[in-house]
Amino acid sequence: MYHHLSGKADLAHAAIERLAEDLDLELEAALAPGGPGLDRILAYLDRARDPLRGCRVGRLTGDRDVLESDLLREPVAASFARLDDSLARALAEAQEQGELDGSLDATALAAALAAVVQGGYVLARAGQDLAAFGRAIDGARVKT
Repeated sequence: MYHHLSGKADLAHAAIERLAEDLDLELEAALAPGGPGLDRILAYLDRARDPLRGCRVGRLTGDRDVLESDLLREPVAASFARLDDSLARALAEAQEQGELDGSLDATALAAALAAVVQGGYVLARAGQDLAAFGRAIDGARVKT
C-alpha cells in the first residue's frame, strides 16, 4: 500500500478520510432530504450507537498527532462541518414545515446537537455509563 502513498502521514490521512466517509454514509441514512425535517433530526439523535466506543471520527480529536497536523486534522474538521450542514438543513426544513420554531438559529442549533452527541460519548465513556449518553440525547430532543 505504501507504494501508492508518500509516507505514514499520507496513509494516516487516507485512513481518516475513509473513516469520515463511512460515517457520512451512516449519517446520510438519517439526515438525507425527503421526509419531515424533525423526523430526520430525531433519527440522527436516536440512531444505533455504542456510546462506550464513542465516535470513530470524534475520538481522533484526542490524538495529539492528529491535532498538530493540518493534513490529519482537516478530514476530521471537514466531517464535522458536513454533519453541521446536514443538521442545519434538516432543522431549516423543520422550520419551513412548521415543525420547529422559525425564530431559532438552525446553524447554532445544529452545532449544539452535534456537541450534545459528542459530549454524550465523552460522559458515557468517562463514567462507563451507557445511561449518561441517553440522558444527553434525551435533553437534546427537539420540541416544537
